[in-house]
Amino acid sequence: MPWTAITEATLESHAVASLLEVCKSTDADLVTNRFTQIRDSVVQQIRVAIASGDNDLDSDETLIPPELVSCAAWLIIEQLVAAIPGNALPLSEDQRSLLKSERARLDKIAAGTLLVSAPANPEEESTVPASGPFVAEVGSRGRLYSRDTLSGL
Repeated sequence: MPWTAITEATLESHAVASLLEVCKSTDADLVTNRFTQIRDSVVQQIRVAIASGDNDLDSDETLIPPELVSCAAWLIIEQLVAAIPGNALPLSEDQRSLLKSERARLDKIAAGTLLVSAPANPEEESTVPASGPFVAEVGSRGRLYSRDTLSGL
């Protein structure tokens, strides 16, 4: 399945549609002005988790795997709700537990224990550095002097 770009229409087609409408009715300017910034941030968080787990990324930086669209939708809604002043739209306990499970899924992807679908147009080289220590061998550690080379001295 091809990787997907996240748009407002994508959010409206998922379980967060009703929350998005409430956000728009509470502060439409906030949703209009902040949606792009929040979406780009969430997409990059997801792509970093994918790359950290040694999965391939799509060459288009706006695309994520289709199985993570609902994860992106919930993370975007969480940030939109948090940006509404005065805590006008609190998330329910069920919604918070769903967000927690989506974050846990991203953690598993970043740890490499959960795979994602392969992109149609993979990047040539990863733009996200691999996590963990890096060791480079500078030279060989062969012995310069041995019993055989020093015999007869």
